[in-house]
Amino acid sequence: MLRVVPTLLLCLVVPWPAAACYWDRDTLAMERKRFPDAARLLAGQVLRQPQALYLDRITECRALIAEGRDELPLRDDLAVALDKTGQHAEAIRVAEESLARAPERYETLANLGTFHAHAGNLEKGAEFIRAALRVNPQAHFGREVVQLRVVEYVLARRAARPGLPLDATYDDAIARLRATPDFEGRALDPDGIWLGEGDLFETRGFAAFAQAGGLDRDAALKGLLGMMMFGQPDHPVLLEALGDVLMWDRRQKQDAKRLAGWAYLRAAEVADPEVRSAYRARAALALVGHRGVTLRDEAVVFAREREKGRRAQARAEARAQRRPQGRAPPTWEDVEEDRRRTRAKKPPHRGARSR
Repeated sequence: MLRVVPTLLLCLVVPWPAAACYWDRDTLAMERKRFPDAARLLAGQVLRQPQALYLDRITECRALIAEGRDELPLRDDLAVALDKTGQHAEAIRVAEESLARAPERYETLANLGTFHAHAGNLEKGAEFIRAALRVNPQAHFGREVVQLRVVEYVLARRAARPGLPLDATYDDAIARLRATPDFEGRALDPDGIWLGEGDLFETRGFAAFAQAGGLDRDAALKGLLGMMMFGQPDHPVLLEALGDVLMWDRRQKQDAKRLAGWAYLRAAEVADPEVRSAYRARAALALVGHRGVTLRDEAVVFAREREKGRRAQARAEARAQRRPQGRAPPTWEDVEEDRRRTRAKKPPHRGARSR
């Protein structure tokens, strides 16, 4: 009986048609339909508020507190704004003052868990998140549970080995792939490449960890997207975890291999230089099974989508500067409506047929 050789990429004698499928514009459209929020986030089409907004909020909150309005919700706003501008130690200090006034307050406990995690104090962050969950197990629609699982996953992986990527089950496949000349220009069909021990349909990485902890894919995805949209959309750990979850079920019409590839590509862009090629190899492995697609081609598509998001973010920041004081910051829909109105005002191209 033929056994799969562990740690090696094995050429298969018999093709496996069930693992291969076609790849065209409809593939991405279907994945976007199944996972619209993930597609928008990875393409950079989720608006981020500019740092200036949070710096203004810090000034405003401190002025109000100095005037005597020292309410806990106002201190939450101050602490979160400090954390979002990278002042993690000061955010922790403000939140600890709030905790001394209300030791069992969920909002303070949850914030301290997040602030400590952002500051790199993962064990302390996990303690506060667990305390917050004891007070309110269903807060943030269950997002806190996913945040705790992510922190626990990072701690577990770092105990096994330092560095990124966190998931070690692909290490041998990545090493062999990186040693292959021009692997980014090759279409990696399943009858020509293998992932070592296990198979293409095995749940791996954070997805496997979350599943073992009692989460299903929808809960894990919803929690991760919430953490990224409202926190750190470009953190390599979260991007890797998102890619793993998008690969949770690799059956046709169930997973999102292309979006998972985008997640790993983005992780490669924001990670330290020494691990970028490993994440690009992960992106290539995510595309295994789709006829004719190469990582190089997919990287071009992804860069084009990111450029659309960059232009939209620039429009949003310009719109935010024009908004009256006290008006809410613009949403993605606001920016798209501005774009449609601008295009509608433009005269038709010369030579265009009149209707």
